Amino acid sequence: MLVYKTSSFKLTEPTAVMLGNFDGLHAGHKRLFAALEEKKAQGLKTVVFSFFPHPASFLTGTPFKYIYTPEEKIYLLKKMGADAYIEYPFGEVVNLPPERFIADILVEKLNCLFVAVGENYRFGQNRAGGADTLIAGGAKYGFDVKPVPLLLTESGVKVSSSSIREHILSARFDKASELLTRPYFIRAAVESGEKIGRSLGFPTVNQSIDALKLAPPNGVYSVFVHINGETYKGAANVGVKPTVSSDSAADSIADRIVTAETFIIGFNEYIYGEVIEVDFLKKLRDERKFPDLDALKAQIALDIARI
Repeated sequence: MLVYKTSSFKLTEPTAVMLGNFDGLHAGHKRLFAALEEKKAQGLKTVVFSFFPHPASFLTGTPFKYIYTPEEKIYLLKKMGADAYIEYPFGEVVNLPPERFIADILVEKLNCLFVAVGENYRFGQNRAGGADTLIAGGAKYGFDVKPVPLLLTESGVKVSSSSIREHILSARFDKASELLTRPYFIRAAVESGEKIGRSLGFPTVNQSIDALKLAPPNGVYSVFVHINGETYKGAANVGVKPTVSSDSAADSIADRIVTAETFIIGFNEYIYGEVIEVDFLKKLRDERKFPDLDALKAQIALDIARI
């Protein structure tokens, strides 16, 4: 899959393009991609066109936490079979009139013959463009447009990234997974830790959670861990490890890096540096500070017994 994180590109083969932010690549986004796959069967290259930073972050100046980081999104798009992923600099289009976006980007850069968008998609300066603008542009430049209706759950709830984010922040992973059509996961390299877990009899794998990632609330979770094509059960602690971390002013809780530290049941191999995927299933308890390591060890044993 081709990946462009720049405005300096030009695709020469005819393309079918889906436009959006695609935070989470949820069930509604998959409906858009299905429209692209129909065109792929007719010989068009499938292109997922997004922006960075997220428009909400750019316009408000506040950090935006992604359901899936850009790297995780690329990983999923490769599995879906996309031919190209564009992460266009949002600052270069925020003041671009919709007609210029169509001419300069869809036609000139993307060689577009088909566009799929959500029915409420807005683009261009002051969000002035919509599906009707794209249809008019298609008539002028010779590409087809498919506005895709919003997807609702069986209970009538709109499938949206914002609702998925709320579920993750409330540790309702069953509901988040239903809208995502897959478990919410963290995918990152295994890092060397302080080996406190090993000294307690529960060796763990450690992953730093990307600053761009929407992390679950600090706590202990039942998880599935995917390593080299195999799946294991595990217990993951998300947080700052208050029992074993320093209490000095220079190491305040607010300043500590949030990590995922996972004990993998039935697994004890050397995998430092390997990228693994941890799927979140259910919250077991909040992260808390224990009076000593013996109390922590006893609680870990109870957590694993529950799993």
